[in-house]
Amino acid sequence: MTPMAGSGLPELDVARVQRWCTAQVPERLRGEIRVECDIAARHLTICECRPPWHDDLGPEWTRFPIARLHHTKTEQSEPGRSCR
Repeated sequence: MTPMAGSGLPELDVARVQRWCTAQVPERLRGEIRVECDIAARHLTICECRPPWHDDLGPEWTRFPIARLHHTKTEQSEPGRSCR
C-alpha cells in the first residue's frame, strides 16, 4: 500500500510533483518566477507564481493555476490474480 499524505494523496506522487515544480525554474530566477504545487484533499494544482509588480499590491505573490492533477484511487489485484 502506498503511504498517503495528510491530504489523502500518495506521498510519493506529491513529492514527485513538488520536485518537478522546483526543477522548472533555475535557482537564479526564483526571485522572479516560481512554479509551485498547491495540495488539496484529492488533487494537486500546479501554479505559476510571480512577485508583486507594483508596490500598491502588497507583498503577496500572484498565483496563476496552470494545471490540476486529480488522484483516483484504484484497487490493486491480489498476487497471482489477473485483472479483467
